[in-house]
Amino acid sequence: QRCAGCHGPNGEGITAPALIGSKQALATYGKNAGGILNFAKTFMPANAPASIPEADYLAVVAFILKENSMYNGPQPLTSANAASVPVSK
Repeated sequence: QRCAGCHGPNGEGITAPALIGSKQALATYGKNAGGILNFAKTFMPANAPASIPEADYLAVVAFILKENSMYNGPQPLTSANAASVPVSK
């Protein structure tokens, strides 16, 4: 809900970059999911940075990676393993 206002209901991007279908855009946040997670935790949502529980940030990043065919387990995405999940262009 907090993401859709800027990133669109399907992650297509409205006033913010697309999150779904844009692997190249995701790669600008780092070489692994840890970079995306760190960016999200630090700067998102734009109107209230760092304001949601860590579990929600992890769920959002895992969803984005899954929808972009970049991560699908076998273990759930965690802060501990995020750096080991590569993000490719």
